[in-house]
Amino acid sequence: MIIKFFEKEKIEKIGLDFYLVYGDNEGQKKEVLGNILKDFNGLTQKYDEKELLENKNEVLSSLLNQSFFEDNKAFIIFRSTDKSLEFIEEIFEKKITDTKIILLSERLDKKSKIRNFFEKSKSTGCIPVYPDDN
Repeated sequence: MIIKFFEKEKIEKIGLDFYLVYGDNEGQKKEVLGNILKDFNGLTQKYDEKELLENKNEVLSSLLNQSFFEDNKAFIIFRSTDKSLEFIEEIFEKKITDTKIILLSERLDKKSKIRNFFEKSKSTGCIPVYPDDN
């Protein structure tokens, strides 16, 4: 599902667990990330895509393990590209609950597989952010 940057209140109301935020405006990316994690008070783990792909099994294990002390988790993946799509599809199929997965990416073309995955699914959010202009 595509969510426009100016529809920030929609992000809070929908309450999805999977988000892709892509584009060139780093300030808007931080603002969107803040809106997604606004009332979040769980464990937040950050990964670079390269690190994620190198340690795929460890990250997957961390996602699947639930703790008595943690209510929910957030995984933020920086510099995401089409290379991480297989991993995201695997997580998506397992229907993991109480976990937010947020992918931050640079500009993606319309042919991007990961962009298409997030745009077409009703249970994922795709938020493009573009540089401000006059």
